[in-house]
Amino acid sequence: MALSPINLLSEQALGLNLSESEVVQALVESLPGGNWALSIRGQTVNLPKGSGGTAPGQNWVAGQSVLLRASAQADGRWTLQPVAQGAAQAPTSAPAALALAPPLDLPPLSGHLPAAGVSHIANLLYRPSGLGELLQLFQPGLLTDLFEALARPDLQALWEGLQLSLAELRPPDLAMAVAGALGSESGLLRGQGAVPMDPKQLLRRLLSALQQGERSGRLSADTLARLPLVQGALDDLESSQVQAVQAQAQQEVLFSLVLPFKDAEPMTLTFRRRKGQWGEPAPFTVNLHSRSERLGELWLKTVLLGNDRVNLTMWARNTQVVSWAQASSETLRQQLGQAGLHVGSFEIVEGPRPEEGADFVPSGRGLVVDVAV
Repeated sequence: MALSPINLLSEQALGLNLSESEVVQALVESLPGGNWALSIRGQTVNLPKGSGGTAPGQNWVAGQSVLLRASAQADGRWTLQPVAQGAAQAPTSAPAALALAPPLDLPPLSGHLPAAGVSHIANLLYRPSGLGELLQLFQPGLLTDLFEALARPDLQALWEGLQLSLAELRPPDLAMAVAGALGSESGLLRGQGAVPMDPKQLLRRLLSALQQGERSGRLSADTLARLPLVQGALDDLESSQVQAVQAQAQQEVLFSLVLPFKDAEPMTLTFRRRKGQWGEPAPFTVNLHSRSERLGELWLKTVLLGNDRVNLTMWARNTQVVSWAQASSETLRQQLGQAGLHVGSFEIVEGPRPEEGADFVPSGRGLVVDVAV
């Protein structure tokens, strides 16, 4: 039988951050006593007794991903209505759309790998950092033009779900973007399933669509000219993931990603911590780099010392931006203080950030392959 709509209290819906007509992905869980539950965005929603675990046209089993459409009620409550696969035509959220993406096949860093796989991983490991091609691909309008040329509204829906809002950016949104950039492999390794916002799945599907269009000869030369950029952006993303694994093997932290926005130019975010010496924990550094027509190019370096102290340094090419930052520096200190963080220093420099030499040298640890028969 078909499962009745799932009723949610307003507090539950608020915790799930639902919006009207949004389609979300849920993971079916089997509970003791023959009961069922759904895991949605890390939260568990118990199903009514006797639901039977059936959705329109298909049986539900533990571990299965299903799609649910959210709907607000007049009394403030919400309902989640199961959606048959292929029936959702309204704009979907990133978790729902990415549920339809193909499985990932990135080889591990060690084990019995073919020589070609090791060569590709090694190339990614030693690829120059910077994420330049990924940053270029995420510039406003470029991907939308590609999706229109390919006639792929499904990929456009994925892209819209992946983009953040700079005006309404919240810590959970940023955490989800970082988890997505780490990749579904990271989530699967921790037994948490595929991450809901994985840009690599979008890029792989886009690359496949371009390659199919190239073989069929139905795409224009201008559209096909973007194919190397998409491949380069995918290599940028996978290179950052491989380097993150290598840094971890060297007892360090290094991870970079590009944050795409629907209301601003993309930004590059890098997390870095060197290996500590003499048993002392090393500082944790977060670097942000952005370019925009309104603010120009700017850099922000945040150094976390312990659990409650930070040092900030900002570089900006725009004189007006420097003045704004200086005028707001005391307000920022107060806001960070209210959050339990003490600002040790806050330097604001007019001009570009000085070039720094590479501070991470991959050892290649984990790339040795046992070829014995």
